[in-house]
Amino acid sequence: MIVVLEPGDMLYLPVMWYHKVSQFCIPEDEGFVLAVNYWYDMDFSGPLYPLSSFVRNSALKAQAEAEGHEV
Repeated sequence: MIVVLEPGDMLYLPVMWYHKVSQFCIPEDEGFVLAVNYWYDMDFSGPLYPLSSFVRNSALKAQAEAEGHEV
């Protein structure tokens, strides 16, 4: 999916929404971009996020093993 924002637009990304951001500018433009992020603590212990917990724990375990730490 590609989303193009115009001046004054805002993009809301729901929790756990993986994304990549890039910018392009008109050659005569200054190319100024401002991004404001806001995070808040969420309770991931409920029934809605078991896959997120599994993926996170698996990634942390793989990272520890790759760095030579005993898991």
